[in-house]
Amino acid sequence: MKEKILKTGSANWCHGIGTQGGKLVLTNTTLYFEAHALNVGKKECEIEIEDIVEIRSGFLNNLVVETKSGTQTFVVNGKKDWINAINSAIEDID
Repeated sequence: MKEKILKTGSANWCHGIGTQGGKLVLTNTTLYFEAHALNVGKKECEIEIEDIVEIRSGFLNNLVVETKSGTQTFVVNGKKDWINAINSAIEDID
C-alpha cells in the first residue's frame, strides 16, 4: 500500500514532563509527529494506524491516542476533525 498524506497541522506533543511544538501528519498508515528544530529532546513520534486502540477527546484541545503500547497526547486545532480523520484511516485499514 502506497502511503499518502490525509491530514496535516500544527500540534504540540505532550510527553514526559514537557511539550514540544511541531507538526502532526496523518497518512493512511501512520500518525506522525515531528518537532520543530529548536526543541530539545526527543523530536518525533510515529504511531502505526493498526496499533491505535482508541482516539478520544481530552481536556480543551487535547487529542488522546491510545495504542497497544501506551498513550500519546497531542494538542491540536480542530480536534473533532482529527478524531474523524484518524477513525476513517482506522476503518480503511480494517
